[in-house]
Amino acid sequence: VGIICCLDGAANSVRPLEIKRFLTARGHNVELIDANKLDLDWKWLYKKAKFRNLLLSGRYRCNRILEKARSGARLLEKEIKRRTFDAIICEVAELSGVLTRKLECLKIFDCPTPWTAELRESPEFGVSCEDIDELAVLELEVYTSADYVAFHWETYADYVREHFYDGNNIITLNWGCHPKPRRARFESPPRIAFLGKLYHSWVDVPLLERLVRASRNIDVYGIPEPENKEKLNYRGYAKPDVLVDYQFGLVTIAPHAKLKCHGFSAKHVEYVSYGLPVLEPEWRDIPGLTETSIPYNEDNFVEQVQRYSDPELWQEKSDEAYELARSLDWNITLQPLADIIG
Repeated sequence: VGIICCLDGAANSVRPLEIKRFLTARGHNVELIDANKLDLDWKWLYKKAKFRNLLLSGRYRCNRILEKARSGARLLEKEIKRRTFDAIICEVAELSGVLTRKLECLKIFDCPTPWTAELRESPEFGVSCEDIDELAVLELEVYTSADYVAFHWETYADYVREHFYDGNNIITLNWGCHPKPRRARFESPPRIAFLGKLYHSWVDVPLLERLVRASRNIDVYGIPEPENKEKLNYRGYAKPDVLVDYQFGLVTIAPHAKLKCHGFSAKHVEYVSYGLPVLEPEWRDIPGLTETSIPYNEDNFVEQVQRYSDPELWQEKSDEAYELARSLDWNITLQPLADIIG
């Protein structure tokens, strides 16, 4: 099994490494095909600082993506045929064009998010509607060429079925976690952690600033380092194990981001793996996650934190969160791969 991925040492590395662990434990020989190490002339996409600067400057153009995606597909096709894989799992949307090639193996597209839908809601990418329409042609070709199509959360699949593609090759392959043996414990006053990216418009950094101002107990960890560090109470980059010292996990999503409001945050699953109750915007609607969250809006945020700072109520929400984490153990969420590959 070959897994096309981007091992950036951060969130993009998590899922391919878990899939490798899961399949290796079942007797499969698994190789990671890291885009950073391939001789592709578009590796600049994965140089995070440069990539972000390109996004913010509006130079992230569709024709360049298409050109590089097509050349990348040709090069990857040669690489895959040379290694004679029995199955290929692609984790990188920009490289998924390889699944449209004639490969003598099982082809699985494990897509983080519906790619062009995300571009339509992301003005910072500077991609025109006409360009996105052209990209969508390639995206649809990938969906129809793959033997199986999965997303990192099932509601993304629902979105694609409703708006773009309703093929019978779509399967559920949700994000997972490892429930931690050392859980968070109640302490007063409670501390709130935000862990994640700080540059996409859908994250709603201005809302995060206002919540930090309203509640002095929020610590923000993430990348890249923001210019307004003081306003965010920014604590730098941290590994998830810092969460064990907190009492709540925080999610912020801009209400205009329809895809993301009905989508998925990896941080949410990481929070519950420590038994952290999750504070989530009330306009968020994610079956399987929202039911155990604490909904808030900007006006009642402090009140909700105070309410669930009661030790008994907090423990009840913490237990619900941890039970959710048990149901999202990677060995459970990745089971469909074992059913497909054997």
